[in-house]
Amino acid sequence: VTILTSIVVTFFTFLVVSGLKKKTFAAIIGTISGILVASFFSCIFGNLMKLTGISDETMMLTTLENASNFNFKNIMFAGIVIGALGACMDVGMSIASALSEMREEIPDISVKRLIKAGMNIGKDVMGTMTNTLILAYVGSAMTIILLFMGFDFKMYDIINQEMIAEEVLRAIAGSFGLVCTIPLTAIISAFMM
Repeated sequence: VTILTSIVVTFFTFLVVSGLKKKTFAAIIGTISGILVASFFSCIFGNLMKLTGISDETMMLTTLENASNFNFKNIMFAGIVIGALGACMDVGMSIASALSEMREEIPDISVKRLIKAGMNIGKDVMGTMTNTLILAYVGSAMTIILLFMGFDFKMYDIINQEMIAEEVLRAIAGSFGLVCTIPLTAIISAFMM
């Protein structure tokens, strides 16, 4: 449901922001591919890591009377997909928009040059966006990290806490989504334009 919702949100957001243009559809396709990769990665590795989805604020929910009605693992995966969606949308539209502008300024530019430009733009954007994802997730877990360090937990013990492992998975899954979004958006944009 979250993946389908993400696709719908992507589609309508980009249509509202950019209208019916080639760059819009290139950004939509690139973003959706990134979200699918991030979703696949988070499900596979979340299951391999045996994450339950029961950490930090979800721990408080378990004390409620009807808490057994919630599937915390699926809620965790949905949160990962939604987090990756924002980053993939940003990168997808950035690349599609930049290539659209290049095409307007240099009408006879080749597909090969557009792809190369899109990949170069993507490399720069990927570095900063991956850092943004990691810093956002570390920032959200900062209190608990400091508490663990204050009680002299070893780094190994801190990393193996489920709430920290979830944040690591979020950052890595989002980064994998970006890694997929960039080349696909660049290639699709170049061919569509």
